[in-house]
Amino acid sequence: MLRERKEKTCSDAIPFITMSKKKQPWWQGMQCAYCPNTASSEDHIPPRCLYQNKGKGLPLVVVPSCETCRHKFTKDDEFFKTLLVQAAGDTNSVSKDHLLGSVGRAMKRLVIGLGPKLSRQTVSFDLLTESGIYTGDQMRAIEISDEDWRRIQVILIRIARGLNYRFSKWKEHYDDHLYNVIDFESEDGRKIFNNKNIMEPLQKAKTIALGDEQVCKAKVVRYETVKNAHLWSFEFFGRKRFFVLALPRQYAEGIVRRRGDKFMSPSGILH
Repeated sequence: MLRERKEKTCSDAIPFITMSKKKQPWWQGMQCAYCPNTASSEDHIPPRCLYQNKGKGLPLVVVPSCETCRHKFTKDDEFFKTLLVQAAGDTNSVSKDHLLGSVGRAMKRLVIGLGPKLSRQTVSFDLLTESGIYTGDQMRAIEISDEDWRRIQVILIRIARGLNYRFSKWKEHYDDHLYNVIDFESEDGRKIFNNKNIMEPLQKAKTIALGDEQVCKAKVVRYETVKNAHLWSFEFFGRKRFFVLALPRQYAEGIVRRRGDKFMSPSGILH
């Protein structure tokens, strides 16, 4: 016996389920902050390892990065953190936590590793106020090798490049700049501090708290007399300060020829 075929109504049909597209990463299609490659990840500026719990819950600055650039700085970031924490000691709440954690464990190693190396290089120096007056106190400092200083310079240049790219809303790269990185506590640092033409604009500049002001504060001055010239001031753990002067390559090379000042490329090559 043949049965009459019943046509399916809309209510009988299998519902069509639309699958939402996977959310694209915010850096999709953007250029890496450090090289001409297309970004495939993100990088934290300054390094996330400087923060408690790697900055979880903090509004950290992130920039687009390719995998090569992101991974090649990992060892330098840990070196930078250990150096800064050792210099700051327990005078800062975040550096104190690091001393009680991973940095403290590294410093307790007797023979192998970065901790013992920095312990042997730790010295004391006279503490001065910002006006250069001796306070009667001493602070710890670390004597570093030329190679270690070059690693520090590369890290600070990377931070300046990343921040410039971020705060220019992804428009300005430091692709054609050279850099002069100066430790505030060095002789060159004191010269900058005593130069009113440099320091007065810097003191008036807005302080940028990068995620947590206990970790890093920055200021930047953009000079009108030299197009695309920038001076950055960084303070880490309320203790260690650096200047990073970024100048267009052609202008910086002229200074090198006239005065012999040392400038560095982003790759760490000295000019």
